[in-house]
This record gives sequence, structure tokens and C-alpha cells, in this order.
Amino acid sequence: MVDITGDIPTDTQTFERIEPGAGKQLQHYLELAKEQYEIAMQKFVYKNYSSLWDFADRGVLTKARKLHIFSKMDAYVSRFFKSPELKKIMEYTMLFLGTSPYEAPALFNIMSHVDFGLGVYYPQGGIHEIPKALLKIAQKYGVKFVTNKEVTKICVDNQKAS
Repeated sequence: MVDITGDIPTDTQTFERIEPGAGKQLQHYLELAKEQYEIAMQKFVYKNYSSLWDFADRGVLTKARKLHIFSKMDAYVSRFFKSPELKKIMEYTMLFLGTSPYEAPALFNIMSHVDFGLGVYYPQGGIHEIPKALLKIAQKYGVKFVTNKEVTKICVDNQKAS
């Protein structure tokens, strides 16, 4: 069992105990993950691309190369860590994405920056509390839910579904 604390100096020591040199590699990996996260957020996530020509911008293409979209997560992580335990730690987010590190693009290494750099937050009571809260809010504002019925069409009147 390995405890990951989110405290980089502590986690660096943990990695070092498991694999000599891995502490420094963790720091380097997280620096790259942060840079890639910032590129993804600034250049891609909050922009609309309506055609392939939108990607023809030199700056976009230069930045996109740093995101490792054509590499697989396992191959990318293996460049930094050899220990199966450490690789599993760095690839665990693939479980939440419902994919395998052998199939997922290495771009998802940006999740390590989110985990280690930004922090992970969970709703009290678990993730299921989010849809339950949304249901309460919707009902408060008069939304009527009909369940176990086949939808045959959606009628839109005055920009409202009925």
C-alpha cells in the first residue's frame, strides 16, 4: 500500500523509496503536466474550432505538439517511471475516464497536475450527491420529471421544451 498525500515533498520521498531517482522524475513529470495543462486550457478547452483550418495557426500547432496527443498514456508514463507501482499511481485517473492507459492519449497526463497541483475535491456524501442536489434544485423551480416513459418527440415552444 502506498499513501499519496498531495504534499509534493512527501510524495517525492515516497516515490524515491520505491524507485531510486523517481522523486526527481515526479517533480519533472508534474512540471510538464502543469505546462501541458496550461496549454490545453489556454489554447484548446475554451476555444471553439469549427473546422480543421482553425488548427492551421502556427502557434496552435506548436503548442499542440507539446500535448502528446499521439502517444499513449502508458508509454508516456514509462518515460519517467519503471516501477509498476509508480506507473499505476500515475495512470490511475484512466479508471475514471473509463479507459486503459494503453489506449488513452498521453494528453491525459494533465490530470496529474489537477490532482497534485490544484487538488481534488469530493462532495460530502459522495459523487452521487451532485445529481441528487440538481434534482432538488430543478424540483424547487417547478421542473416535472417523467420517468420510465419512451420519448417520441420533443416539442419546443417559445424556446422552451414541453
